[in-house]
Amino acid sequence: MTGYAENPRGVEQLPAASRVITRKNLSIIKYLILLLMAMCLVLEIIAIVLGASTGNIFAEFQHFLDNQFHALATFIVVLGIMMLVVVMGGCIGIMLENMSTVGIFIVVYTMLIILEIIIVISTFSLIRNTDSLLGTRMERAFLNFYDDRISHRSVNHMQQRLQCCGFKNYSDWYNWPHHDDFESSVPMSCFASPQYEVPFEVGCFDRMSELIGYLLNVLASGTIVAIIFQAICVISAVVFLIQLRSYRKHETLQRSTGAFPPSVFGLETIPEEKTPI
Repeated sequence: MTGYAENPRGVEQLPAASRVITRKNLSIIKYLILLLMAMCLVLEIIAIVLGASTGNIFAEFQHFLDNQFHALATFIVVLGIMMLVVVMGGCIGIMLENMSTVGIFIVVYTMLIILEIIIVISTFSLIRNTDSLLGTRMERAFLNFYDDRISHRSVNHMQQRLQCCGFKNYSDWYNWPHHDDFESSVPMSCFASPQYEVPFEVGCFDRMSELIGYLLNVLASGTIVAIIFQAICVISAVVFLIQLRSYRKHETLQRSTGAFPPSVFGLETIPEEKTPI
C-alpha cells in the first residue's frame, strides 16, 4: 500500500523515525551534559577560591601594588560567583527540560565567558607591565622608609615575609638616607637569625616581581582552562536544546495525529460508482 508514503492534501506527515531522537537518547544526552555542568561548577568554585586567595596576597602587599591588581582579583571572585549561580540555574533547567531556562542559561553564560576572555587579556597586559607598575611604588616606599609609618611597616613586613633586603639588594640601604636614631642603616627585618649577622642577599623587587608574575600567570592559565570547559558546556547545552525542541515537536505532532499513520485518516474517500440499471 503506497498511501502512507505519499503526503495527501491537508495532512501533515510525521517526521521520519531515523531523524527524531528517542526518549532514551535524549536522557543520555541530558545526563552527559549534567556531568559536564558539574565539572563547570567545580571549576567555578576553584576560580572563586583562587581569586580570593590571590586577592588576600595582593592585600598583604597592597602598599606596593597598583589598584589594578586588587580590582582584577575582586572581579574574578565576583564573576566566579555569578557564573556559579548561572550554572546552577542551567542545571535545574536541563534537569526539568525547560527550554526557556536552558535558552537563558546559554545566552547569559556566553556573555560571562566573554567577560572571562576580557579578564585573560587584562591579566596578560598586567603581566607585561608588572615591573613598571611595581618598581615605582616599591622604590618610593623604600625612600620613605624613615619618614612614613605605613611605608616603614610595609617594607619591614615584605622583607621578613619574602626574605629579601633592599630594592635590588641589601647594599641599597647604605646609599639611602639614614637616621641617626637607628642603630644600623640596614633594618632588622633584613635578617633571619636572632644574631642579625648576615642580611638577606636577594632584593625585594626581584622577589615581589616573581611572586606577582607567578600569581597572575596562575590566574590567566586557570581562567583559560575554565573557558575551554565552559565553552564545551555551552555547545552541549545548545545541542541539548535543539534535540529537546525536536523531540517536543515530534511529541506534539504525534498527539495531534493520535499516533496513527496518516494513511488511516488522510486518504480521501473514493466515491462509489453507481451501476446504471
